[in-house]
Amino acid sequence: MKTLKSRIFLVVISILFLNGVVNAQEAKSRDEISDKYKWNINHIYPSWEAWENDLNKVDEMYQELASYQGKLGFNSETYLAFSKLEDEMSKIGEQLGNFVFLYRSLDGDMTNSDTYMAVVTQLTSLVDQLEKELKAQGRI
Repeated sequence: MKTLKSRIFLVVISILFLNGVVNAQEAKSRDEISDKYKWNINHIYPSWEAWENDLNKVDEMYQELASYQGKLGFNSETYLAFSKLEDEMSKIGEQLGNFVFLYRSLDGDMTNSDTYMAVVTQLTSLVDQLEKELKAQGRI
C-alpha cells in the first residue's frame, strides 16, 4: 500500500512539474520564429493572386465540363476529351485546396476557405450529374 501511495505521489508531482515547465514556455508568434523553421508554401502558389488565377481556370473548366452534359455517349473522342478535362481540373482543384489548407494551418487564417468550398460544392454537384449520365450509359 505504501508503495502504491509513493507511486501516485511521484506521478502527481511529475505532472505538476511538467505542467509548470510547459506553461512556463510561452508560444511564439510566427513573426518571432526563424524562417528556417517555418513552412514555405510559396512553391504551391507564390501569392493569393496566383491562387485566384487557377481558381478562374477551374471556373472556365467547369463551364467547359458542363457543356459535355448529354454528349458523353456520342463517341469515344468526346468521352476522352471529357476525361482529360476532368483530370486536369481535379489536379488544379487539389492544388487549390492544399494551399488553402496549409495556409490556414500556418496561423489559423481562413483566407479564401469559403470561396474554395463554394467552388468544390459547385463542382461536386456537376460531377455527380455527369457520373449519373456515365453510369446510365454503362461507362462507369
